[in-house]
Amino acid sequence: MSELSQSIQDDIRAAEPGWCSSRVFCGDCGHEMVAVYPVECPVADLECSCCHQQGHTILIEHCPPIEGDEEEDEEEEV
Repeated sequence: MSELSQSIQDDIRAAEPGWCSSRVFCGDCGHEMVAVYPVECPVADLECSCCHQQGHTILIEHCPPIEGDEEEDEEEEV
């Protein structure tokens, strides 16, 4: 299973708030992966990085937010 590095996830969140990451697998080929996608995007619509099929992705679990994200959000609101 390939995962995005911590720095890439940080860059994505900094550039575009409203993104999340989850462990998912493809219902077609069974490939398991970590996906980073907009919060409003349905998990089932994600494309498999192995077979490139779209529409059959199944959620395994949401990845926990990176520690410190909540603190940064609170600081911005002040």
